[in-house]
Amino acid sequence: MRCFYHREKEAVGICKSCNRGICGDCASEIPDGIACLDRCESLAMELSALISRNSRFSANTRRGGIEYTAIGIFFIAFGLVFAGLAAFSTAPRFIGGNSAMALLFVAAGLASFIYGRRINRLWAPRSQGDSDAV
Repeated sequence: MRCFYHREKEAVGICKSCNRGICGDCASEIPDGIACLDRCESLAMELSALISRNSRFSANTRRGGIEYTAIGIFFIAFGLVFAGLAAFSTAPRFIGGNSAMALLFVAAGLASFIYGRRINRLWAPRSQGDSDAV
């Protein structure tokens, strides 16, 4: 590959910002790569900072998906307990209250579980045949 700016020179790398091949004279070292000297340095530095922030956020998001799934399972189980209380209660005022709580907990549990699974699916390793659709 040749340098984009000096066609007679071999490229030593690819600019992190514009993706053009650049020679040693045109290259400026930045964190995690190189950039075009006096052309793309600031944009490439911003890009590196953005990638770094997103990497930290991604790790937290993965953990959050597992937590949402676990909370969803807990809420569904709690809702089933209230459903059991409503089924075996003989007092009418307990039947209505327990049934409402059962529906509320099961609905919240399902929403949390589905959200957590969706987050986890974003992080699941994919084989080459999988599509990018989520």
